[in-house]
Amino acid sequence: LFIPVEAMRLAADKRKLAPTFAAARVPTPETLLLDSPAAAQWLLCERPGREWCVKFPTGCGASGHRPLVPNLTLPRAWPLPLVVQEFVRLERPEVYRTYAAGGALFGWVVRRFPEGTAPSPWVAHARGARYEDAGEVPPEAAAAARAALGATGLLGSFGCADLLRMPSGEWVVLEVGTDGLFNHVDRD
Repeated sequence: LFIPVEAMRLAADKRKLAPTFAAARVPTPETLLLDSPAAAQWLLCERPGREWCVKFPTGCGASGHRPLVPNLTLPRAWPLPLVVQEFVRLERPEVYRTYAAGGALFGWVVRRFPEGTAPSPWVAHARGARYEDAGEVPPEAAAAARAALGATGLLGSFGCADLLRMPSGEWVVLEVGTDGLFNHVDRD
């Protein structure tokens, strides 16, 4: 296969992606794998003043993601461990994306909600966000994307990296995607 099966599995499951990114020192918002909803509630008490979200581990298009709030109830069948990630609130919600094929990065787009529409904290194409050309990929963003795509085995095959620019100016990777057994990379 052009895209390695293990790379497809990593891209499709955020529970596998988090430790892979950590081991490769990929810059990300703080991401924790927690054993239970009680542990997530404890996190809220231990780290007040920060926002967190619970990501559905195999969702794409932000399907199932929700803010971590006091007394959050999750469906019983929610897969464990919980993927809890620092929520980065931006003045204008937007996510950047670059693609890789055969070892080269290409394209730099930004996904955001069109002017005049109500934004969602989940900047997903499936929720109405649209892609716009963002010009040239900044070198720091390219380095973060390469690290993420390389760590997952997608740099040499095909994939994409979704990134945020933190209020500090640092580029962080949210996740990677690829065409695979359960997911695909949208090409709007």
